[in-house]
Amino acid sequence: MKNITYIAIAAFLGVFMGMNAQTIKGVVKLADEPVKGAELVADQQVVAKTNAAGEFSLDREIQSVQVNYKKMSKDFTFAALGYAEIVLLPTEEKLLKMIEKNPSLEKCTLFLANYPGSEALSKVKSKQEELTFISAYEKAVTEYEVAGLDAYVAAYPDGAYAHKAIQTMEVISWQYARLQDTPESYNDFLARYPDSKAAKEASDRMANLQGDK
Repeated sequence: MKNITYIAIAAFLGVFMGMNAQTIKGVVKLADEPVKGAELVADQQVVAKTNAAGEFSLDREIQSVQVNYKKMSKDFTFAALGYAEIVLLPTEEKLLKMIEKNPSLEKCTLFLANYPGSEALSKVKSKQEELTFISAYEKAVTEYEVAGLDAYVAAYPDGAYAHKAIQTMEVISWQYARLQDTPESYNDFLARYPDSKAAKEASDRMANLQGDK
């Protein structure tokens, strides 16, 4: 019976060790885009290459690597736990082209943080503002969530989309109040937009609902 128990424990440990033989996992990105074929080097040997999704896995005993991709190189030390995200910084020219081809807030933020003296700074800032507004606008119209638009207006009070953001917040807030159709929702709307064109309707509807109680 003991032999069977020992065999079972050994089998379990074998499976467990096999499952955890490669416990360091992560992704290599060029800015915010996963890259295929990046090499991870440890002790002057290639220990892993990224797949089409930019992902890799390593033996858990490896603590640090040098990541090489084309002419870029970056030293990286792994934390004890967690999924590693290794971000390579493109040249100013390359990152600008990436922004033009496939813009994202992440790329714009990376560019502004690393190339503050660039002649394209104003162009990238404008793109960052546009993307910030678009992200907040899409969330507002799909989820009735105006916090992003509120944050946009706070960050860009004189921005190119500030007026539209303010209008959208009012419209979405009214739609949300009507969707909830409660005295509380109308009261919240009136507190925020007392001069709205929908203020009278909100007051009337709130009074009617309170009168029904």
